[in-house]
Parts: sequence; C-alpha cells; structure tokens
Amino acid sequence: METLKNIRRFLVHEFLQVLPPTIFFLVFAHVVYFNTQLMLSQFKIEVGTSAVVTVIALVIGKVVVVVDKLPFIRKLDSKPLVIPVIFKAFVFTVFVTLVRLAEPWVPALFETGSIAAANADVGEHYVWRLFTAAQIWIFFGFVIYFTASHTISVFGIARKDLLIAFFRKHPSHMTAATADE
Repeated sequence: METLKNIRRFLVHEFLQVLPPTIFFLVFAHVVYFNTQLMLSQFKIEVGTSAVVTVIALVIGKVVVVVDKLPFIRKLDSKPLVIPVIFKAFVFTVFVTLVRLAEPWVPALFETGSIAAANADVGEHYVWRLFTAAQIWIFFGFVIYFTASHTISVFGIARKDLLIAFFRKHPSHMTAATADE
C-alpha cells in the first residue's frame, strides 16, 4: 500500500513539473502556428496541422523537465537573472533542436538503411527555412518562459498565490487582505 502511495506521489509530482512548461508552450506554439498560417494563407501554403504543433509543444514540455534535471543546468542560477535565463534558453533550444532534427532523420534512416542516404533525403526534402524560423521562436519562447520562471522563484511567489492573482483577486487586494489579518 505504501508503494502505491509513493508511485502515486511520484506521478503527481512529475505531472505537476511538466504542466507549466507544457501549457506555456502549447499556447506559445499555437500562437506562432496560427500567425504563420495567417501569413502564408495568401500564397495558398499550408504548414502542418494543429495536432503536429500540439505534439511539438508536448515534446518541448517534456524536454524542459528532463533537461532541467541535468547537474550543469543550475550552475549559473546564482548570477544576475539575465545570465541563467539566456544560458538555459540556449541549452534548452539546443536540446529541442536535436530532438526536432531526429524527428525526420530517424524515419529516413530506417527507410533508406544508410546514414548518408538519410542525410541526403532529409537535406533534400526538409523545409529548413521553416525549421530555422521555428527554432528562433522556440529560443525566444524559452527566454520568456525562463524569465517568468526565475522571476517567480526569486521573488518567492507561490504557485497558489500566482493562480489567485491571475484568476481571483488583484495582487493589491491580496496584500491589503493580508495586512488586515
């Protein structure tokens, strides 16, 4: 029975860890996707689907949780906020880039049976301008995400207080209520 509780506690903890970056990148990726669709629609060009964007956002959310556990990722957390924010945005973008590059390359490798042929196939058929544009957006998404994340952690805002401030009471009313108590 205790083992089941520990497993449940672990799963809830992991779910809560992956939830904020996943929600952020779901919204962020869809804004970029719809913006791209809007710009390209006049040329009758379709770019992926919302389902693909959702999967990419879920992958990014999981990459955030996994990479965040690496020992070197927190080395600069004691520096001024701009340093760990830019460092993490860069490192996380590199990891997402590797995952996104593997996405077309692995199937091409299985299909062709050769590394050289897979490289040639991906190089010929992949839309590198869209890939690069998406990577630029992903980098700045990470900058926004880590700026918010570090600001919240440095100033000690609890998740519960943040949810209350966004969805129930204005923060000025929260401090006034706390002062009255």
